[in-house]
Amino acid sequence: MSDEHLTEIEEENAAFAGDIEAFLLGDAESLNKNKLVYPGDRFIAAKMPFEVRMVTDEELKDWRKSCNRTVRNNGKVENVFNAARFQDLVITNCCVSPCFKSADFIKRVADNEEKLAKKEKRAPRKVVTPEDAVACVLKVGEKDLLVGDITKHSGFERTLDEEKAAIKNF
Repeated sequence: MSDEHLTEIEEENAAFAGDIEAFLLGDAESLNKNKLVYPGDRFIAAKMPFEVRMVTDEELKDWRKSCNRTVRNNGKVENVFNAARFQDLVITNCCVSPCFKSADFIKRVADNEEKLAKKEKRAPRKVVTPEDAVACVLKVGEKDLLVGDITKHSGFERTLDEEKAAIKNF
């Protein structure tokens, strides 16, 4: 975070005179704002941003629960987290545009995949779910960048070390 940005934050916070409750109530509107992000160079070059929204508390709890499973490993019970499934849930649910959940979009991706497979003389990939559509149109690294953009927009902005440094500099 730049010094200029921190100065802007300090000026905004001065209006609340140290009252955290007033700040939280006055800042509630920012919790509903979508953001435009570019999850990779090809989107930057084409000037084609994605519109994303924040993850809600309820969604985060549900997705974490659905992505965890208990397995036995050499007699021990372990929890295994399916990170790829979690990534797919974040992308398909938090992308406002493109809307990966749109039946029309999924059909268009499936039709495009059929044409591309025919041209390349290979079997087409199955495209029937939002996750299938994401796998067809985004590179693996782009998916990582998009999830990172969505989680940052949802408040997971800094590492613990960055947080300590920011607090120390105030």
